[in-house]
Amino acid sequence: MESLAGLLRTVVPDDAQNTATWSTWSKLAPHVEAIGAAALALDRASVDLGRLIDRLATFLEIYCQLTGTASDYTRRAEEALAYLKR
Repeated sequence: MESLAGLLRTVVPDDAQNTATWSTWSKLAPHVEAIGAAALALDRASVDLGRLIDRLATFLEIYCQLTGTASDYTRRAEEALAYLKR
């Protein structure tokens, strides 16, 4: 699982404010979420996974603010916070 998180970290965009990266994020976000859910179920967090979740949360925050889909962001942010508090 750690190697998957590390691999994803190498391909997820750094600049969430750049709308040109949003198509990449929309393709990779479900994979980041799936790895996060699996790590949560197995109680296996890692630094790479934490950084991935942070990048995903940043993307979702910016995307949702600009597109007006804040309720989706709020739900996902709450899930990320619950994971990080474990």
